[in-house]
Amino acid sequence: MSDPEFPNIILLAIPFFIVSMLLELYVTLRKGVKTYETKDAFSSIAMGLGNVFLGFFSKALVLVAFFVIYEHVRLFTIPIAWWSFLLLFFADDFSYYWFHRISHECRLFWASHVIIHRNIIT
Repeated sequence: MSDPEFPNIILLAIPFFIVSMLLELYVTLRKGVKTYETKDAFSSIAMGLGNVFLGFFSKALVLVAFFVIYEHVRLFTIPIAWWSFLLLFFADDFSYYWFHRISHECRLFWASHVIIHRNIIT
């Protein structure tokens, strides 16, 4: 999940990747140097685009699921009041605490969480 304060750096880097690849293609064609295989370049591009599209579709699926749950499954509605923001603040903190604790105790969650600790150490 990305932080709303920071832009998604991968999406910002895509134009740089495209310009870099076109520049490299221009230079290598002009000099007659064969630096890489075309099929390798296309497979890398396809993997990158697949990652972007998969991220988009998975987020769209979650958004649709939230709308369906809100309309058909919700048990109650939290009113917009001062105390509801306080309640939701502590509920969010409580749920993150348990998510983080489970990330340290369950191997499945630890597999994606360990990288945070490795980045801190190195």
